[in-house]
Amino acid sequence: GNAYVFDVPENEYFMMGDNRDYSYDSRFWGSVPYRLIVGKPWFVYFSWDKDKNVRWERIGCFVDTLENDEQYIHDHDDEDKLS
Repeated sequence: GNAYVFDVPENEYFMMGDNRDYSYDSRFWGSVPYRLIVGKPWFVYFSWDKDKNVRWERIGCFVDTLENDEQYIHDHDDEDKLS
């Protein structure tokens, strides 16, 4: 497949649909500011660190609410971003 590079501004997130070939997501409409994210996560499907190593201990973990995870996101924002 083709590989593309997307620059994601600070405090914005790249949203990817689960049906890659038919999802209209950040590849089409760009990144999303955190303040506009209204969905609530249910569980961690996949996770990797800044060095692109899989974080196996997080996969399959349930997330209570986005509000409860907001502090984690804030504390780990720089290390969780992929370039």
